[in-house]
Amino acid sequence: MRRKPFKRIFHSVFTRLLVAIIIAGIAITIVVIGGFMTLRKHSLESIDRNLALYIDYLITELGDPPDPERAERIARRTGMIIQFKSGRQQWETAEIPATLRMERARIFSRHPGREIGFYRGHHFIRIHQGSVHLTFILPWAIEDNKVISRFFAVMAALLVAILTGAYFYIRRVLKPIRHLKVGVEKVGAGNLGHRVPLGRDDEFRDLASAFNRMTERLEALLKIKEQLLLDVSHELRSPLTRLKVGLEFLPQGETRASLAEDIHEMERMITEILEAAKIRKSAASLNLARTKPADLIRIVLPDFENRPPGVIIKNLLEDELMLDAEKIETVLRNILDNALKYSAPGGTPVAVFMEMKNRYLTIIIEDEGIGIPEDALPYVFEPFYRANNSRTRETGGYGLGLSLCKTIMTVHNAEIDIFSKAGEGTRVVLSFPLGSETS
Repeated sequence: MRRKPFKRIFHSVFTRLLVAIIIAGIAITIVVIGGFMTLRKHSLESIDRNLALYIDYLITELGDPPDPERAERIARRTGMIIQFKSGRQQWETAEIPATLRMERARIFSRHPGREIGFYRGHHFIRIHQGSVHLTFILPWAIEDNKVISRFFAVMAALLVAILTGAYFYIRRVLKPIRHLKVGVEKVGAGNLGHRVPLGRDDEFRDLASAFNRMTERLEALLKIKEQLLLDVSHELRSPLTRLKVGLEFLPQGETRASLAEDIHEMERMITEILEAAKIRKSAASLNLARTKPADLIRIVLPDFENRPPGVIIKNLLEDELMLDAEKIETVLRNILDNALKYSAPGGTPVAVFMEMKNRYLTIIIEDEGIGIPEDALPYVFEPFYRANNSRTRETGGYGLGLSLCKTIMTVHNAEIDIFSKAGEGTRVVLSFPLGSETS
């Protein structure tokens, strides 16, 4: 069962790597900021001493008691607001911002008679002795807002650039994984000639190389197996001929008839194996021509008209495709033969119809026969595999038909899918891509 798109993205290796990079970046940032704060904490004493000397210098320059005119000059020079309170006397060099609330300020340095605080961008130093209070305020300036806004804009742009670069870099690094995934799908579909690009000299190259060696060995083993089967089939023809000659010398009777039937069945099996191998070898050289699949259905159908429970056509489309007509006829004959063979003689007729789905022209053949067990579906295209292991004379066949159909459809760049439930019937779907030439 396919995962939902969001869940698939969330569980992908790419997403997890990207999340790991982001988390690592955040962790590194926290460590750096933590280290900076630790150093800042240790340096506060030195800052406090220098700041205390500077404030002492300002207090000396203001005079005792502080002179408002001198305070005005200092305020113009430093950009600070100076506030003085002593009993009934109170003055300030400029209006204190309404956004500065001393009672809510954060005091990050406190000494006898002196406090350094911060509130919403405003910094202040408050000197107090008895009833005398002298406050130096550095207000939050509009220019500071612009500088900080620019700073955060640059930071955001850099962050986006870093994440974008990380995204494309991870995609580039994981590209061999995508090639390998395609390779697994191709080989799983029976295309053992597919090879994965090797790419850069890294671990993924080693993995791709190992995968290619594996498929080469599998292809070689299957060829050896097929050649062995062909050789055995050829060799069996001679002893079978001798058996048939010897059979002629036996007297008529039940024993002779039984032996003759066994020999005939062995001959049919050998002939079918050799014919299937012949078609597989010729599949690489397709005789392509513009053909209507509907016409092929009409050509094949008369061969099955008199077989119960019969075949009905529901809908045909008159589109043309580049096909090898003879080989597609073989596919249709095999599938129709199976559909009728495993349907009850008095049951529902086998239905044949065509549909257009997602740029694919599909031929669908449905029956309501005995069906195929679910655990057997992954293996129905394997040579000599049969869901019903009893190869009786009544059903015939040796499990080569669907394997041959799969080979023919694959070389046409087309697909064959089987959907079935035991006791309910089988649906075979042949999907041909539109607008693409067969290679």
